Amino acid sequence: MRREDARLDLLSCPSIGFVSPRSGAVATDMIRFESARFDGDGYAIELKSREWAGPVITRLHQDSHLLYLSLPPIVYRGDVRFPDIPDARKIRLGRSVYYPAGHAMECWGTGGTAYSIGCTIKRWRFEQILGFVPSWGAAQLERGCNLDRSPVLAVLAHLAQEMRLPAIGHAALVESLTTRAIVELARYLGNRPGDEEETGKLSAQQLQRINDRLQAEELGPPTVAELAQICSVSERHLLRLFHATTGTTVSAHIRAALIDRARAMLEVGKPIKQIAHALGFSGPSSFSLAFRKITGISPAIWRADRQNVRMLPDAKD
Repeated sequence: MRREDARLDLLSCPSIGFVSPRSGAVATDMIRFESARFDGDGYAIELKSREWAGPVITRLHQDSHLLYLSLPPIVYRGDVRFPDIPDARKIRLGRSVYYPAGHAMECWGTGGTAYSIGCTIKRWRFEQILGFVPSWGAAQLERGCNLDRSPVLAVLAHLAQEMRLPAIGHAALVESLTTRAIVELARYLGNRPGDEEETGKLSAQQLQRINDRLQAEELGPPTVAELAQICSVSERHLLRLFHATTGTTVSAHIRAALIDRARAMLEVGKPIKQIAHALGFSGPSSFSLAFRKITGISPAIWRADRQNVRMLPDAKD
C-alpha cells in the first residue's frame, strides 16, 4: 500500500477467539470492542480495548512482528512461553511486549479489560528498516517479553497519544514513530546477529550500549545485572568479556563514568549533596571519597580550581 493510501478507520471487531484453560477448546462467544486502525506501508497500528470474560490461554504463531503496549488502567496480566525453544520457561509479560514473527508462543492471561496499542509489522518491512534479517536467540526473545525499561515503551506511548488525537502530519508522524520503535527494539535486544562476537570480547555495539546507558542523565547508576541485560549476556560473562575487552572491570568503568558526570554537574554549580544523591552515592562523604580516588582531589577543590581557571584572562599571542 502506498503511503498516500494510509488511512485511519474506526472499526468494530465482531469477535475474539480464545482457548479455555480448562478444556483447551476454542471459545467462540462474541466479545465486542471498538478500535482505531491505521494502515501504512507494510505495517498496521491498532488502538483498541477488549473485554476477556475470564482467564485465557492464547497460542500464537504469526508471520508478522508485533509490538504491543498495555495502556492504563492495567487490569489484564499475563505470562508467556516459547515452546519451540529448548528448556523454555514461563516469563511474566511487561506492559510493553515484542511478539516475534515465526516463533510459537503460549500466553496465559488473567482476564479482564485490556486497552492497548499494537504495531503489526510485516517481515519485509521490519527487515527493510533494520537492514538485516533478525535471528535473535532465546535470551533476546525473553528480553522482548518485557520492554518496560527500554525506550520502546515511551515510543509506543507517544504513538498511542497520536492515534487518540490525530492532527497535522498524522501519517508522517505515525510512520516515524513506528520506525523508531523497531529500531529501539533492535538496539535493546542486541542490534543484529553477530553482536555476541566469538573472539571472547564485547562487540563495538555492546560497548556503545553500555556507554549510552552510563551517559543517561535521567537514570541513576546501572547495576552489573542491568548492563548484562543490555548486552544480552549473563552477569558472569559480561565481567569476563568486559575485562578482556577494556583491561578494566565493569565496576571501575561505572565509577569513572559517574565521576565524569559529576565533573559536569560540579562545573554548572550543582550542590555536592545533590550530585551525590543523583549519582546513587549514599551521601556526600562517600561521593567525595570516590571522586578523590579517581581525580586525586576533593569535589570542592576541583570546582574551586575550575572557577579560578575561568577567572584567568585569556592568553594573548
